[in-house]
Amino acid sequence: LDAALCVPEYRRPPEHSLSCAIEDGFEAYRHLLREYPDSEIVIAGESAGGGLAASMLLALRGGPLPMPSSALLMSPWSDTSGEGSEAGLMHVGSTRGSRDYLPLGLVNMFAGLARGDLPQHE
Repeated sequence: LDAALCVPEYRRPPEHSLSCAIEDGFEAYRHLLREYPDSEIVIAGESAGGGLAASMLLALRGGPLPMPSSALLMSPWSDTSGEGSEAGLMHVGSTRGSRDYLPLGLVNMFAGLARGDLPQHE
């Protein structure tokens, strides 16, 4: 493939909100654009990283930075919507709760932590 790979460090929940992760992703993307201006840049991510990549793509749309040449989202976790006990569960039917991979309460907690709207514990 003759390709370089960039796996940036970024701030992660629960210590930081998702907006911090997106900001760090943009910093890495701007760096790649500066250092490799004629390259085909692919944004990719798996699970929460796939959700981060999707968020970056949405933010890039119509902005001053060019879109990447392509994107690869592997099983992206992209639904952290909802408030309080509904966080991360807006699009989950109540009848699926016993068949989902993670318990719904855990999904709810992770979504709240990722968004930064739950109290931090030391």
